[in-house]
Amino acid sequence: MAKVGRPKIKICSKCGEYKLVEEFSLDSRSKSGLQTKCKDCEKKYRDNNKEKREEYLDNTKEQRSEKMRDYYIKNKEAINRWRRNYYSGEGKLSILAANWERRIKKISSSDGSVTKQFLQDLFVIQKGKCNICDKTLEKFHIDHIIPLSKRGKHRAENIQLLCDKCNIKKSNKIVEDLVFRDNVKYNPEVVISILLKEMKLGKSIEQVCVSLGIAKSTFYEWLKKYDELSNAKKRGEELSYSWWLEKGRDNLENRQFNPTLFYMNMKNRFGWADKTEITGANGKDLIPTEEKKKTIGDRLKDLL
Repeated sequence: MAKVGRPKIKICSKCGEYKLVEEFSLDSRSKSGLQTKCKDCEKKYRDNNKEKREEYLDNTKEQRSEKMRDYYIKNKEAINRWRRNYYSGEGKLSILAANWERRIKKISSSDGSVTKQFLQDLFVIQKGKCNICDKTLEKFHIDHIIPLSKRGKHRAENIQLLCDKCNIKKSNKIVEDLVFRDNVKYNPEVVISILLKEMKLGKSIEQVCVSLGIAKSTFYEWLKKYDELSNAKKRGEELSYSWWLEKGRDNLENRQFNPTLFYMNMKNRFGWADKTEITGANGKDLIPTEEKKKTIGDRLKDLL
């Protein structure tokens, strides 16, 4: 007798529509091995009852923990036996491979900016609160705003502090509008310290705002209110300009260096002029023809 396979379509008990079995979640408790409601109806239910579900989970936290402890005590030997079998075979290899892949991604994308001091500064900037739910952080998880699995980098501008609940829920998803906040309290020591540290590496104001975790509009509001920040910004611009000059000088003899691109960057960021015309009293151009024929690379050598 031929074995009857699982049907390819199934009717949803909620919306009453016939749908492909792929649109239903698995459920080992049912005869069909699938949930009775389709994934869309399940999602709508979760979204409509989000607050009730969170309230239920909070109210039953101790009961669920006690139930899990009782289950573990009753089935301790079977659980430990399963763990030994799993972690001594393919399970162990898959976990090691995943850990090594994540470690390599961190190392290859890191610029060394995620330091202990940076995390302390970020904790102050976030006012000791989770960057998603705003709850006070007793313990925090270090989260990548753009996950490493989605080509995010292990750098200061891609780091936020979350509570354990929000970090687990976020998983490897990208949640919009988490970096920039308009209600951050101004802390002169932290803000000026990060601003000078970042601009010393040639970074722009936009990149400084990302590291501070604020919107650019917030930064410019602070500039109007606080003279010490305005003075620090001027000093930071000098440090950034100096960093770029040094980079240009160090790479003048490098064949892979693109002088045109560098020149355009300096023009847009620091106001370098494309051409200077100097005329005499009779309107005659005083710049020698040889000077005009110089390439951008030649001019850079003169400037640097």
